[in-house]
Amino acid sequence: MDNDLLADLVATDLRRNLEVRAPNVRDVYGVCLWSDDLYGSFLVSLGTEAEFERQRRLPAYASQPDQILFAPGGVRWSVGDWHRFPDDEFVTAETEAALEPLISRLRDDTLSDAELEAECARWRELTFAVFDLAQPLDLLPCTEDAIAFVAIDEMNVEEQLDLMSRTVPAARMQATFPQWRPLRG
Repeated sequence: MDNDLLADLVATDLRRNLEVRAPNVRDVYGVCLWSDDLYGSFLVSLGTEAEFERQRRLPAYASQPDQILFAPGGVRWSVGDWHRFPDDEFVTAETEAALEPLISRLRDDTLSDAELEAECARWRELTFAVFDLAQPLDLLPCTEDAIAFVAIDEMNVEEQLDLMSRTVPAARMQATFPQWRPLRG
C-alpha cells in the first residue's frame, strides 16, 4: 500500500482518538505525534497546563527555576511524562494490518544498513504525512500558544528541536524556545 493511503488510515485513527479525548482535556499546550521508526509504532501525547503544574510541584522539580523547567529538555517538554496510556495508543487493528508490510520491513534484520535506512526514512515521511492530514491542534481545546510536533525515538534535544521546526512555525519556535536556532540554512 502506498504512503498516501497509509497516512490517511493512520490520520483517521489519530483524529478519532483526539476527538474522543477532547472533552476530557483542557489547556493543551503541546501535542506530540511520537513515531518509532525502528519498530513501526505511533503514540500521541498531550501536554496540558494542569499536568505541568502538578509535575512542577513534585519534589524533583519544585526547586528548579522556570528557565530549566521550560527548556527544550525540561519537564514541560518531556513527552514521556505526557503519556496517558491507553489513550496514547490510537492505531486500530485494521490500520495496524495495513501497516504490517512496512513494519515487517523495519523489523527485518536481514536488510542492509542502506535498505533499513530507506525504510526508516519512509516511516518518518509517513509520520509527517499523518501529522499534516490530522491537524491535531484543530481538534483539542488548546492554549493560545500551543504547538504540535513530531518526535522520533532516539533523538537528542538539538535534533528534536530541528524536527519540531518542520511543523512549528519559526516565530512560534522562537517564542517557545528562545534558545532555539535553526540548524538548516
